Amino acid sequence: MRISYVPRFKIQDIKITENQKIKYHWPLNELRGTNVSEEVSGNNAYAVNPQWIKNFYLEWNQVATYKIHGAATVVYDYKKDKLITIGTDSVFTCNLINGIFENKNYKSGKYPTTKGNRSFFNPINDRVYNFTSERQEVNFFNFKTNEWSGKIKNTDEVPLHWHLNHFFSAKDSSLYLFGGYGQFTYKSDVYKYSFINNSWDTLKVSGDIFTPRYLAALAPSENKNNLYILGGYGSTTGQQVLKPRFLYDLVSFDLEKQSFKKLFTLNVKDEDFVFGNSMVSEGDSILYALTYPKHKFNTEIQLIKISLKNSSWKKVGKRLPFLFHDTQSFVELFYSKPLKKFIAVTSFLDKNDDSNFVVYTLNSPPLSDVYSSSAAKIKFKWIYLLLIFLILLLAVFYIKRNRKNGTEKAFEANPNSEIKTPYNTNHPIIDVVAPEANIIKNTIFLFGDLQLFDKEGNDITKYFTPLIKELFLAVTLYTLRWGRGISSEKLNELIWFDKSVKSARNNRSVNIAKLKGILENVQNCTVSKETGYWTIDFDNHLVKIDYQTYINIVSDKNKLDQEKAMQLISIIERGSFLPNAEYEWLDAFKSEISNEIIDVYNHYIKSIDLSSDPEFLIRLSDCIFYIDPVNEEAMIIKCKSLALLGKHSLAQKSFENFSREYAKIYSQAFDRDLNTILS
Repeated sequence: MRISYVPRFKIQDIKITENQKIKYHWPLNELRGTNVSEEVSGNNAYAVNPQWIKNFYLEWNQVATYKIHGAATVVYDYKKDKLITIGTDSVFTCNLINGIFENKNYKSGKYPTTKGNRSFFNPINDRVYNFTSERQEVNFFNFKTNEWSGKIKNTDEVPLHWHLNHFFSAKDSSLYLFGGYGQFTYKSDVYKYSFINNSWDTLKVSGDIFTPRYLAALAPSENKNNLYILGGYGSTTGQQVLKPRFLYDLVSFDLEKQSFKKLFTLNVKDEDFVFGNSMVSEGDSILYALTYPKHKFNTEIQLIKISLKNSSWKKVGKRLPFLFHDTQSFVELFYSKPLKKFIAVTSFLDKNDDSNFVVYTLNSPPLSDVYSSSAAKIKFKWIYLLLIFLILLLAVFYIKRNRKNGTEKAFEANPNSEIKTPYNTNHPIIDVVAPEANIIKNTIFLFGDLQLFDKEGNDITKYFTPLIKELFLAVTLYTLRWGRGISSEKLNELIWFDKSVKSARNNRSVNIAKLKGILENVQNCTVSKETGYWTIDFDNHLVKIDYQTYINIVSDKNKLDQEKAMQLISIIERGSFLPNAEYEWLDAFKSEISNEIIDVYNHYIKSIDLSSDPEFLIRLSDCIFYIDPVNEEAMIIKCKSLALLGKHSLAQKSFENFSREYAKIYSQAFDRDLNTILS
């Protein structure tokens, strides 16, 4: 009998015994794929359509995406396992147990959520509260009447505590606020709002020094008497202009004694990162936190597991995509005890004043990606063995060569010794010195991710805050593209359009000073206003800017030869122009560059013979695809070039990729086939 349908079931640890001895053992603990390892005799098996349970502890599952108007915030009702999102027009609830989503419009009218507002869940009365630290306003939402208890009075006020940390203590019915950033200053203040007295206080804390910071993570201890605050970004003085740095210290705050105690500092060797706003504690032995680099827009968040016993930490789970803009993005981490899952929530406030949320879950306990690390170890092992083989091969060749020349006698080198050879030679003695590493110095890349390298070859991009980054790009692009730079009025229009003239001037002065401080590390490169316009002044013999090279190449497409075309390819192969910079004023630059590149290459392609250098034309076509993935001319050139090289299967694959992208963008099939194109 043939079974056409089998319901889902779980199976693991299959053993076959013979004479009370295990003959075969399939643990079934794979992460991915269809191959199943057998541990006794190596009699591996094959699984059909498996869903490996272990993978649920490594791969995050996207459970919801939604959009809500305004600078929205999200809280977690751990009593009902429900996410609650507060927007300007409505409240959105996501029940993770039954998967029911519900959106309720406010009967009390709009609740304008000012930027920098935060929310929390009060388990005493099961209410959701929203507050602003600037005006010290606290309102709650009544789910029965769909009304707010009050409204935020001033929605135009600039937040002074971006990305602060907060915690509601049920023991004393109080809300605690820590740190934050605003007005070019990192904060170390600790505020307390008492629901018993309906009063705000600035606490006088004791114990170890709490460095001013933002983008830190917070979690309560098991008994809720202490709070853990981890890392962030800040400076000792609190001033943004005075040596800001990444922080990796874990401090404990005693709610009763109102004192800080530093526990340890994480040892971070790779790329610097900051933390999601909330952490999850597992007893008093483990913390889980979400991390991400702060100098990228299209970035990724990574879950880490921290031991409170020995301060060690490791990455667990796969990475998640995240759009990060300093004041418009938030990351939260929660934990559902009934589901035994971690919940990661990302949000991004777009240009239309809509908050875009994505919700992910991951089974607990999360696993490290041992598959990837094992694969890397195996790969390294084979490389290592190959190197040993090559060294031995060279050694054998060297010995045979010396024997052939009659130089078999061993001798000890000595400055005073005389080396006798069977024949005289006039060849000079050459010292073989390893070439210096190809270090990039005094270079600014605008194609691909923005990167600046100083005179020592260090990447200094990480010192750019989002505001300084936009200021630098505006001054640089207007200087290089138009020659004269950018006026103060235009800068105000682009960057400080929401400020008064006086406030914009003060902001501009402070950030220009910071930008000059960063550029001091690049030789002969600074910002000046000698001509009345803000310009980037640099020595083009010492400082290399890929956008300047690009302008020089495309300024006259009739003079484009293969050497310049190759130079342009090397620029574009880093990526498209500033893909992670999202500013309205930048769109015109991006559009112009895209059109220029396509026009220049199309003009150049028409001037050369297709069969002269098909490999070069393939690279050239790929560069056009970086800019325009459905450029028909580039597809034709690439397919024909691959066919000329005899790579017909690759030509077919390139055509299929193009057709797929074409259908996705235009919602209709491409009307030609490959045979027609090649003929």
